[in-house]
Amino acid sequence: MRPHVRAFFEICARVLDCPEPIVEIGSYRVPGQEAIADLRPVFRGKHYTGCDMRPGPGVDRIEDLHALSFRDVDVGTFLLADTLEHVADPLRAMSELHRALRRDGLVLFTSVMHFPIHAYPNDYWRFTPEAFRKLAARFACAAVYRSGDARFPHTVAAVACGPDYAAERLEDLAEPVRAIDVPAPLSVEGRAGRLIRHLAGKLVAHCPETAARAELHGALADPFTRRGWVAVTGQWVQGWVAADGVRDAEIWAGDRRVHQTRLTLPRPDVAAQLGLDPELPIGFRDLLRLDGLGDIIGPLRLVGVSGDGARRTAAVTPPGLLIGKLSPEAGFMLHSFDRRAEADPRAAARRLIEDLCTRGERVSVDLGCGFRKRGTIGIDAHRDGTSADLICRLGFEPIPLDDACADEVIAKNFLEHLPKAVYSEHQGTMVYPIIELFNEVWRILKPGAVFTSITPCYPNPEVHQDPTHLSVWTPESMAYFCGKYPVSRFYGVRTSFELVESRVEGFYLHARLRKPQAAAA
Repeated sequence: MRPHVRAFFEICARVLDCPEPIVEIGSYRVPGQEAIADLRPVFRGKHYTGCDMRPGPGVDRIEDLHALSFRDVDVGTFLLADTLEHVADPLRAMSELHRALRRDGLVLFTSVMHFPIHAYPNDYWRFTPEAFRKLAARFACAAVYRSGDARFPHTVAAVACGPDYAAERLEDLAEPVRAIDVPAPLSVEGRAGRLIRHLAGKLVAHCPETAARAELHGALADPFTRRGWVAVTGQWVQGWVAADGVRDAEIWAGDRRVHQTRLTLPRPDVAAQLGLDPELPIGFRDLLRLDGLGDIIGPLRLVGVSGDGARRTAAVTPPGLLIGKLSPEAGFMLHSFDRRAEADPRAAARRLIEDLCTRGERVSVDLGCGFRKRGTIGIDAHRDGTSADLICRLGFEPIPLDDACADEVIAKNFLEHLPKAVYSEHQGTMVYPIIELFNEVWRILKPGAVFTSITPCYPNPEVHQDPTHLSVWTPESMAYFCGKYPVSRFYGVRTSFELVESRVEGFYLHARLRKPQAAAA
């Protein structure tokens, strides 16, 4: 885990009400990250379960994010800290999180866009902010953030919530995460890194190699072992110092102290060479901060500090370049804030229609669009596995479109999946979904616009062979919505279509119904 990512989760825990139980996905703590990757103290006092696909440090429960064993609406808060890049199918994973999340729950997730390949155990993806926005599309509300250059962020983050979570709480997060001043570890593409070091080598060509002799055992790790190294804020710096009584280390450039740290990490490889206790903390790994130092050319000295404050040199590097004036962006900037559970369910539809009109396109509404949307606006009962732009239980609730807004309505292989009549326990009476759907189609069509339907037709066996077919249609069925049978008014039909076409071809009934020019909604 990277320090600025941990800072993001710490602020989320402080600002947001994170419901229990807390479930972390990807909780396995890789060597060297035992402390920084442990998020349990961040959510202290709450029921916390760490999950990963393999056993190990930090893992309480083995889980496959593609098929979680948690029950529906079972989890209060999901945490995924730089995890999704290691998931083979992120869309399926987000579907599982959505399924298992409580209606008042949260999902907090981060990942990388500009970062080296790192296999824990596999590394598959890099995400843009818009990719995170897409992954969060099924949630009622989602705030997406990016950190780093707006044109090439190094990190993306998001907070998504269920429909019963107080979405306005998410708005309180924007300013605190913007103020994060923990820099992200620098990642430079390999070829660019070599070019930078080559140029730095030219800059330090006049600097002689130091002849200073180390008084203690110690070393700074790459890139400081090679002439022409470059160091900036946000870069990892690591090394070790071994001497009795020394528990702290400092890095100096000339007479200026660049960094100070506590020796907290064992280095068994070094200890074995020096005949020391392998558990002795002689190493460090920190994030470099060079704020206010300016630019410095020359070698670095690694200094061991004993308990009485005495300082002795442990290692001296070849000459290189410290760039203290470069201050990369540290905070998380809001990329997008989407609230899909709007007070007016037709607001999203109006935006879609405005966009179509701006582009000069017709408003063609595809009912039961499935994954083969034929119109410019697709409507279905759910988004999963469909191309739906709008979600509606067609026949059971109003279509979320304004009156007389559609140039065309299409229903291909759809009407047969609606029941013609059901008993409503809530209303205490029979309801007729087909009739209600046709009334809604009449309402949203512009005068002169046409409703086109293709559906299996009686007496062909295809009418009955599909177990999801709930209604039977004949060549005369459409006449009920065209005023031919006055009894239809008794059942609630409010349409007066003109029958343009009703023909059987193969086992399909092809029908076209026009709303008259003089008709009102």
